[in-house]
Amino acid sequence: MSTEDAPLPAAPRVDGPAPHVLIVRAPYYRSVVDGLTEGAMRI
Repeated sequence: MSTEDAPLPAAPRVDGPAPHVLIVRAPYYRSVVDGLTEGAMRI
C-alpha cells in the first residue's frame, strides 16, 4: 500500500470544549503567527 492509498488519519473525539492553546516553535514573522492564530480560532 502506498501513502496515496492510505486512509486519512482521524483524530480521536474528546468531550468538552476545545483547548485554547497554540504553540509556535519557530521564528516566524508576525504576520505568519497572526495567520496561524486566526486559523486556529476559525477551527
